[in-house]
Amino acid sequence: MNLKLDNWKKTVPVAVLIILVSFVLSNFLSTGKTQKKASVKKSVKQIEKIEVKNVENKINIAATGRVNVYNKIDLYAEVSGVLEKGSKEFRTGTEFLKNQTILKVNNSVAKMNLSAAKGNFIKLIATVLPDIQIDFPESGKLWENYLLNFKIEEELKPLPEIKNPKERFYLAGNNIYNQYYSIKSQEETFKKYSLKAPFNGTLSEANLKEGTLVRVGQKIGEFINTDKYEIELSISYSDSRFLKVNQNVDIQIEETGQTVNGKVSRINKKIDQNTQTIKIFITSTDKNLKDGMFVPVIIRTGELSESVKISRKLLTKENKVFVVENKTLKLVPVNLIKVEGEKAIVAGLKNGTILLGENIPNAFEGMTIN
Repeated sequence: MNLKLDNWKKTVPVAVLIILVSFVLSNFLSTGKTQKKASVKKSVKQIEKIEVKNVENKINIAATGRVNVYNKIDLYAEVSGVLEKGSKEFRTGTEFLKNQTILKVNNSVAKMNLSAAKGNFIKLIATVLPDIQIDFPESGKLWENYLLNFKIEEELKPLPEIKNPKERFYLAGNNIYNQYYSIKSQEETFKKYSLKAPFNGTLSEANLKEGTLVRVGQKIGEFINTDKYEIELSISYSDSRFLKVNQNVDIQIEETGQTVNGKVSRINKKIDQNTQTIKIFITSTDKNLKDGMFVPVIIRTGELSESVKISRKLLTKENKVFVVENKTLKLVPVNLIKVEGEKAIVAGLKNGTILLGENIPNAFEGMTIN
């Protein structure tokens, strides 16, 4: 009996200890779950929403292009000879007025050959003149005056007008026409020994110096007119609908911080197959522009009322956006007006409409959100 009492006394404290430990563990686990739930609750992300407020948005088109002079010609030699000095030195940066001689090629040999050809032509006319006066007396005086007024140092004058077919055949049979047009060809070639400025401009490239032998087909230099410049831009086809010829643009010169004026001069109707863009051309007469510089161009096409600017990421491929109605997502089509970088200008949404302001993975129409 005493043995049983002793065992009971030993068992009670152990049982009490087990109960206490169980109670403590239960409270700890309960507290942990509560804290975990609280932690989970705190980590719930709030969905960003945007309230639509239609305003007037400026429609600008921005692009960068290279400045080129409007008039630029490459100078090639069409005759051979030694390069001589023109009205000024043939050096890069030299300015010439229209019709001033840019360069000359020594023409002494060509001049003598041309004079010799004219001398033979005079001899030929003198030879056939007696026969013309006998067979075609109505033209005799005309050819006599032509011969008397002939001057070798001057450009060949037109032949007398022939009305009689037989006379024309006679002249052709005696090589009058053949020699005449041969000399006219030589005269045209002779003019190429001297090159005159087609417009006011600057010699932007000079590849030869005075005294150098010039060969036919050799590039001599480059001549530019700095009174007018042109900028070629590539823009998206969708932006082309905002453009028209003679539209004003702003040309930014980043090196000096200046903004100068220009105009849209031409719009290409063909789309580049590789870039899906079209070419437009801007002209300007501002002296601050220089050939070869790259400049940003801003084309201000006007303002669009009742539109809103949103992130491009909110648009679907079908140009739709998610709106929130009664905590439910709904897809609504919009009119995409213009894309500007990461932003898009859209129309067709009413003021007060709540847009889903962020991308939700796998979002779908009818999805419920908090």
